[in-house]
Amino acid sequence: MRAREHLPHTVAGLALLVVATSPSGLRAATSTVSEARQPAGDLSALGVEPLLPDLGDDSGDDFRLRVYGFADFTLSRTFLPEGSGFEAFVVDKSTFYVGALNTYFDSSFDDWKSLIEIRFLYLPHGSPVADGRVDTTVVDYADIYRDVRYGSIEIERAWVEYQVARWLTIRAGQWLTPYGVWNVDHASPTIIGARRPYVIAEELLPERQTGLQFIGSFDVGRTTVGYHLTVSNGRGPVDAYLDFDENKALGARLFVDAPTIDLKAGVSAYYGRFTSLSEETRLDAERILVTERTLAEQFDELSLAADLKWTWSHLIVQAEVVVNQRRYTEGGRPLNPADVQTLTPDQTLSGAYGLVAYETPLFGITPYAMVEYEKGRINLLRISGAWGFTGGLNWRPHPRVTLKAQVLVSKQLGDASSPFTNTTITLADGQIAWAF
Repeated sequence: MRAREHLPHTVAGLALLVVATSPSGLRAATSTVSEARQPAGDLSALGVEPLLPDLGDDSGDDFRLRVYGFADFTLSRTFLPEGSGFEAFVVDKSTFYVGALNTYFDSSFDDWKSLIEIRFLYLPHGSPVADGRVDTTVVDYADIYRDVRYGSIEIERAWVEYQVARWLTIRAGQWLTPYGVWNVDHASPTIIGARRPYVIAEELLPERQTGLQFIGSFDVGRTTVGYHLTVSNGRGPVDAYLDFDENKALGARLFVDAPTIDLKAGVSAYYGRFTSLSEETRLDAERILVTERTLAEQFDELSLAADLKWTWSHLIVQAEVVVNQRRYTEGGRPLNPADVQTLTPDQTLSGAYGLVAYETPLFGITPYAMVEYEKGRINLLRISGAWGFTGGLNWRPHPRVTLKAQVLVSKQLGDASSPFTNTTITLADGQIAWAF
């Protein structure tokens, strides 16, 4: 059956997720505290109360621990045109899934603060591999050896910081790269849409880094001006804990927050070297175990980004643009995935999105629309970019709960001879996201 025959029924089903009667408070949920000292990740604006209260002791240590988090549950359906190359590996069936299941461990003690965020995953079970899908089914020794499937965790961030003064906070560990709006405010209950824009998902700036971050802000009248300076391992296959080239990546962000006109804007930059090595361990002629490392891929990259978020009455306007330049080193240029007879050329990748949302007086239901564009990718499918158009509804029946229904129409661009390009894909999503 064709996609257009299924679409009305699926959208009608998604609409059931937004039938209710309560004010929304969307603007409160999407407005976070100052970038310079954001104490509770991106859920602070929801007023999440500590699960564990003050744990101070008689030593005089003013210690507090908060445990909280967010999750989301989605009904999703992908519609493909007949003859699309994506039919080979995209399951175009209506599917329920739990996407985010993130827990925060947020503590403070005097001028010190720590934040750890962990995402729980069902993966790697079911992940596609060359000969089928990964199966993590094992027997449970504690349950008469019945089958059980294990998942995994992703460490989103883990850092500790010390506040010298308002103009200087020093943060150490793994942290989200301080750029734009979407990357830092990534919790499902606080963001407006159900999916990340292409330009954010493609990570033209790294989503997170491991290293040091210096943060500060000061007031100019009623406007706050702030900065972030970063030094990290940069990007690589195992950059969370290993730097293959010892060429530390540098980053910076400058932002302004003007509450009188409810405007936030910023510019960000990142420069680093990506290095990937192939390793082979073997016995040498003297029967000594040695490991040989050869350069598989290496490039220097420069990323520049700008972002804006403006709220006027019940209207929200949000936009980001990112540009990434990649220049390969001598000996670090891999084969071109789109043409294995040639080497990958230097690349300039870019993308942008613009989002508009309006909170109506009808129970606070908020329609929104987003247009996005991304180009410059070189991959095996010979896709070089995409357009995307999203329309949806966002509604908050409770300060901790957000309901969303949206349809994304995506146009893949690239080589005309590829069955994956110049085709339109439609994705319909209904989602409930909540903070706990």
